[in-house]
This record gives sequence, structure tokens and C-alpha cells, in this order.
Amino acid sequence: MKGQGLAAWNVHANKEIILSYTMANRGACHMNGGNVEGQNTNTMHDAMGICRFVTRGFGGNEQIVKFMNAILGTEYTVADYLKIGERIYNLERNFNCREGFTAADDVLPERFYTEPLTVGEHAGAIVTREEAQKTIRDYYVARGWDASSGVPTKTKLEELSL
Repeated sequence: MKGQGLAAWNVHANKEIILSYTMANRGACHMNGGNVEGQNTNTMHDAMGICRFVTRGFGGNEQIVKFMNAILGTEYTVADYLKIGERIYNLERNFNCREGFTAADDVLPERFYTEPLTVGEHAGAIVTREEAQKTIRDYYVARGWDASSGVPTKTKLEELSL
């Protein structure tokens, strides 16, 4: 996906991975996050060089923002922190769109639509194209992007001062 191989997470059993894989700006990344807030958070972790394993049990964004404010002498809120992550994520998406990526690149590999799971509690599960397309379309709308093309709208870019 977008030139990157998939990690060992299965979309059939965990539908949030649909967005993590399809909407990652750098390809099929299971570390991207399965929803808008998770992606904004993970984008900030990446920007600050914070290891995701350290953030588990660390107190979440509230604790990170406290440390960030202490180090930088700022008074950011968690909402500010997430807004910065949103700005970065949209800037990356806009860059990718400029370089030729389209909604056609926001798709799962064919096998997720045609090969059901064979073992485990989700044996027989499959992802339908309709389910994936609706998930992605709803995501575009939640992000403030064009619902059919996945391009950040002028309104969204202006809102983020981009």
C-alpha cells in the first residue's frame, strides 16, 4: 500500500486497521492510528520523537503535554497538542495529494476483500468493499476532506492556517 508492505495486523478481525493502513501518509502503517484523534496523537509522538511503547501507561496526552510545557516553557493544552498533530497530518496529506496520490491509493490490497480468515474466533470474516469504502468516506468527512477525492478542502486548510 503506497509502496509499503503490511505489518502483521489483520483487518478482518480489527476494523480500525482499515483506516490505519489505508490512511497512513507513509503507506500501510499499523502505527498510524485507527481514528482521527489517534492519528493526530501518533503524529505528535512522531514529531516529538516519543516512542509509542513508552506512552503506554505513561498518563496519555495529558502527561506528555505537562512534560512538553515544562521543557518548552509553554502553556499548551491537550487540545492544542492535538491541533498541532492535525496540522501536521493534513500538511502531509496535502503534500501527498500534490505529488499525485489520490483516493485510489486509499484502498486495501485485494486479498482482504477475497480471502476470508481461516482460523480463530473471526474465521470466515472478510472485509467487503462497501464496508471499506464507507469507512474511508466517513473518515474523509470527519477529517474535513472532500468526501470523494480525499483531498483536504480549502476550508479545512484555512481552519488549520495551512
